[in-house]
Amino acid sequence: MSRVGTRSAEVRGKQAMDDEKQLKKQKTGGGGDAKSREQDVKNFHEFVEKLKSNVSEEEARAILSENAQEMDSSISVYEHCADQMMYGPLEPCPSCGGALKFAVHEYTCTGYISEWSKCGFSTKNVPRKKEPLKIPKQLKNDYITKWEQEHDTEKRPVRHTEDSAKPAPGKPFSGMHILLAGRTKRPQYKLRGDFEKHGGKVAHALKEGITCLVVAESDLSSGVYAKIGDARSKNIPVVKESWLQDCLSKNEVLDFAPYLFGAQAEGDKRAAKKQQVDQGVAADQNVDSSTYLTDEIKLAGKKYVHKDSELDKEGGRVFEHEGIVYNCAFSICDQTSGLNHCAAQQLVQVPDGTLYFYHKRGRLATGVPVNERMDEQTDVNKAIHNFAALFKEITGNEFEAWEREKKFTKKRSKFYPVDMDDVCDARAGGLQDQQLGVVAVHCKLDPKVARFCKCLFSQAVYRHAMFEMGINSPELPLGSLSEFHFKRCEECLLEFADFLRKESDSKKHEQMCLDFSNKWFSLVPSTHPTVISDIAHLTELGASVLESLKAISVASHIIGDMTGDTLDDPLSDRYAKLNSTMTCVDKESDDYKMVQKYLEKTYEPVKYDDVSVSIVMEELFMVESSAGPSFEEVDKLKNKVLLWCGTRTCNLISTLAQGMQPAIYNAPVPGYMFGKGLYCTDASCKAASYAFTGVDRPEGFLMLAVVGLGDNVLELPKPEEDVAKYEREKVAIKALGKKLPDSSEYFKWKNNITVPCGALKSSGRDDCTLDYNEYVVYDPKQVKLQYIVQVRYEEK
Repeated sequence: MSRVGTRSAEVRGKQAMDDEKQLKKQKTGGGGDAKSREQDVKNFHEFVEKLKSNVSEEEARAILSENAQEMDSSISVYEHCADQMMYGPLEPCPSCGGALKFAVHEYTCTGYISEWSKCGFSTKNVPRKKEPLKIPKQLKNDYITKWEQEHDTEKRPVRHTEDSAKPAPGKPFSGMHILLAGRTKRPQYKLRGDFEKHGGKVAHALKEGITCLVVAESDLSSGVYAKIGDARSKNIPVVKESWLQDCLSKNEVLDFAPYLFGAQAEGDKRAAKKQQVDQGVAADQNVDSSTYLTDEIKLAGKKYVHKDSELDKEGGRVFEHEGIVYNCAFSICDQTSGLNHCAAQQLVQVPDGTLYFYHKRGRLATGVPVNERMDEQTDVNKAIHNFAALFKEITGNEFEAWEREKKFTKKRSKFYPVDMDDVCDARAGGLQDQQLGVVAVHCKLDPKVARFCKCLFSQAVYRHAMFEMGINSPELPLGSLSEFHFKRCEECLLEFADFLRKESDSKKHEQMCLDFSNKWFSLVPSTHPTVISDIAHLTELGASVLESLKAISVASHIIGDMTGDTLDDPLSDRYAKLNSTMTCVDKESDDYKMVQKYLEKTYEPVKYDDVSVSIVMEELFMVESSAGPSFEEVDKLKNKVLLWCGTRTCNLISTLAQGMQPAIYNAPVPGYMFGKGLYCTDASCKAASYAFTGVDRPEGFLMLAVVGLGDNVLELPKPEEDVAKYEREKVAIKALGKKLPDSSEYFKWKNNITVPCGALKSSGRDDCTLDYNEYVVYDPKQVKLQYIVQVRYEEK
């Protein structure tokens, strides 16, 4: 067994006895004045140094292992071992059973809640075992033997966590180990000299025990990025050079937070702006989101070459062999560890037959790679082997079992696959701005219908929507996800919702919320993940996002790749795939005037971020869709009502092609309150609130549907406990709101359809949960999409 130090057994034994005598002099318990506590800290640091001189790293690790003290790369072996020897062996984490470690001024857990999440437990009052520290029987070290003989467990000192981080006088950086990366503004040897003069140490490599990596912002070479990636993979903070300069000038250790090397320092201004976004809404209204409309989508789908490889410019294609497409995308989100990363790897073959292996990893919010490489492959079998080996390295799973059978088990701190579809993400395949003017030149559609289609088939619609939902990273093709991936997402969402319905304020509940949130944001990667703590929050960031992603996937299938379309009339080609007929209604017709009256009567200005918005009707389209019931089928139903439906523009293609979709689950928020039904309203302002996106994008679309409520209509101010029974019994719900249209102004339209077109007034009820009436049915055959209303929002 290797040893550190050259002292004889006799000298080391005497040293152990002297050290033990000094420990016995220390006070026990939590008291002691400031001077004695400072002495305790000094004694601890001296003890660490003596361990380093007398005990090998291998021996220290053996002691820790014998006491079930797991190690991670952020822990100094000697400091952790000294902590156990001097203060007593640590109890396991009360939350997850993992090992605890000392970090700056408290003890934190090194364990995991699950395969998705690192444990976030921390405490200043750490639990310790009463029994002595266990020493491995096979360990033969005189220093340790003497220490064991003299150590008195009854007189252990107590570690004062609030003082433990205090360095020796005049040595503010004692115990700190940093690594410098890049060409610093001030020569590295001078920085090193000043830092070490004040107690710190500068390492030569990124290893365990490193306090932080200090990066020269002026030198962001590939070598520096490699170190950044390595540091982040080990959860080591990465800070700017200015942190070290300011620490030296003030002669004190400054907080990392203002100096963390993040999106802005990495030269990605777009990501810096995105950091100002909270839950999808810009905190600073001056933030320009237009860059997200022009960002190049790096990976558009399963069969698309990653743009950063530039092999698409050479005619490269994703390599396929024996039914397997060699292209994978991944993500990982662990908010405790600060991980929110994505990765991609693919084999690409260019026209001359040369095969390349391209892979990239980076932070999701910035897209700046922390690890990127492309290698030419000389042998197909070797290339396939390398691909599978990297897949296993970053996921812990076998590639072929995943690709052929979708067998996959999430591993701790490992990536999870984002399963892609073959189609092109609508953000990449939709019409670009420069195409909008020429695409309709040969279009055979009615000009107004053609303009409507240009909107539906444009990239901007889907880029805006995904930006607003915080899932707009260009690194992953979230607009082209597979049905299998959607199934996994839905399973996670429903399980999470079931958990959140069981109210609890316990610490365990908080941890499970974190764990579920990490799982959700690994499945649906977000540029700003957060901890989801209640079902309303989950509905906003989970259910509505998943429903929109499914709709965008349908749009991606219909749109395809229009950026290089050679068809004479691409608009008519995509329009035919909608399986719907749209007719622009004459503005002088009775239909148009009826809808306009209904819109204006049931609308009241709505405030969005202190901006009051009104609405103007611009066009009306009558719809005949093969996806839903025909008018003749709905006409046979009783109690027919013309009702409003609001939706994002990104969902319209899916609605036209596949019909209206029910809510994914029940939740105590509008649009979900009565379970898995189809929701409509008699207030146009209610529907308009769903279609509104921002004052800078004033266009929007509302839908009007004929709904056959039938005879069995329940009027309820709020849902009953068992909402599932509504779906089972196929009833219709009229959920009463605090405001409703004046029933004296209702009128009958064609085919005995009731139009609840009255001025909004108070219902006079104070037991209503909703602001406006909602109508819910559970059979899609009861709803026939009749009109799409094009509107313009105007700031008042």
